[in-house]
Amino acid sequence: VSYTHLDVYKRQLLDPDALTRTELELQHLDESRRGRNADELSDVLRGLGPLSTSELAARSTASLEMVAGWLDELRTTRRVIELRGVAESRWAVIEDAGRLRDRCV
Repeated sequence: VSYTHLDVYKRQLLDPDALTRTELELQHLDESRRGRNADELSDVLRGLGPLSTSELAARSTASLEMVAGWLDELRTTRRVIELRGVAESRWAVIEDAGRLRDRCV
């Protein structure tokens, strides 16, 4: 059986392990993509949109308590906003505030 480069490429695109790795990377759940400080946590929010504190902790190399501290720091410097919900608060970068407000009105 002769495979073309396109056939090999298609198989790689549909490889379940490759899809899983890509999803983990894009969701910042892969160890190499997790936030290591407040600035990187802000970048995660900028890329993914509003997330809860626990969702951010899963995308960070730090403890839940440290992530909460980073979020307080980011809120104090007006880089993120807290979206208080019924079940759980979510966090978003300040640049998304208008878009989020318009979507909720």
